[in-house]
Amino acid sequence: MAEAMAPALADPTAEEAMLYEHARGFERARSGAIAVHFHLSKLKEHNRQPHFVRIAARAFDTLITEHDAALYVLANCDLVLIGRDVRVGAVDPVVIKLRALFSNDPLTSGDGDDPSAVFATWYDFADLNDYTRFIGLTRKLAAKAEELQRAGSVSPLRPEATRGAALTPAHLPGITERLQMVAVGELIRQQTAFDVAGSKILFREHFVAMSELRKRIAKDVNLFASPWLFQYLTGFVDKRVLIAMAGTFMSGIKEPISINLNMSSVASREFRRFHDCVGPFARKVVIEMQMIDVFSDMNGFFRARDWLQQEGYRVLIDGLSPLSLQFFDPSLLAADFVKINWSADLEAEVGSQNPAHMRETIARTGPDKIILGRVELEKSLKWGLTVGIHQFQGYFVDRLFRAMAEKQIL
Repeated sequence: MAEAMAPALADPTAEEAMLYEHARGFERARSGAIAVHFHLSKLKEHNRQPHFVRIAARAFDTLITEHDAALYVLANCDLVLIGRDVRVGAVDPVVIKLRALFSNDPLTSGDGDDPSAVFATWYDFADLNDYTRFIGLTRKLAAKAEELQRAGSVSPLRPEATRGAALTPAHLPGITERLQMVAVGELIRQQTAFDVAGSKILFREHFVAMSELRKRIAKDVNLFASPWLFQYLTGFVDKRVLIAMAGTFMSGIKEPISINLNMSSVASREFRRFHDCVGPFARKVVIEMQMIDVFSDMNGFFRARDWLQQEGYRVLIDGLSPLSLQFFDPSLLAADFVKINWSADLEAEVGSQNPAHMRETIARTGPDKIILGRVELEKSLKWGLTVGIHQFQGYFVDRLFRAMAEKQIL
């Protein structure tokens, strides 16, 4: 069966384009393949919030892991599951979860006025009519995504930073060359980690505003399309930051600082120069490492951690979520700090969890080692306090800190 040419999307990483190509791949072997289109775009507006859609998408994690299947999150908030040998009985539990998540919406109860507003549409690719209809649907979705992109429209599920051509190895030489010419020091921002129990500053995190850096070195490239290429690129950013920070007179810094680094950057020549400049003030420096980086090379992390702590630095593991603590004991890493990042799309799930397990994990790790990051709202801070956390970081904390400073509480 011949198909028309795929639409030439300006953004090849768009979910719609990848879904279209995935569906075309079943053309010569349709038997056993299915697709399920979940019409979340027909939910009421208050139920189409990005964090609800992301929670819905995570309901498919086990199904995707155990089967030859993939899930696509579309710009209009719809979800599409596609794969081979995926039994109806395996999908039904997920459908039940999604209906429960959106149980207050007419779409899931069939109470709406629109008879065409069905929650999900199934396609059996063994049926030529089903497959043809699905190919037509995905082609239209891909064309619509291209139209929106050309018009400059940004989906709430795809922030501005993720627009543009996907980062590839071919982009790296030009990006790294432009990076050498950028005054990175101008892009270094600060955010305070604060101990509300002791009314004291833990440290001031120094980080590069990647959205601003992207505008200067790669405004038409989605730097986050490939996690591993992005990590490779941040290695170059680390070195520029270390060079800029090495010029800081550490004895003049009243509060400790923290710097985000890849593990490989700790072994770099630039870090050695930074270390020489820090001298006896290493205790004022916290080195933050991402959990994904740590897990990719545990032995390398243990070596880096031991050396850093021996030299007086403190080590922080970043990138944990409240839910991840149900499956991982952070105390095993023997870091000085562990940063749990609050995320709004976890609110519904966290709110339903018994906090006893969280309190136990925090007590075992040590309350003085736990920091709740990305605290943007008061409710996030209140949640942290209920489970025994007293160290926080985020924009709400910044406002709280400024208010306390103005009232001379600090």
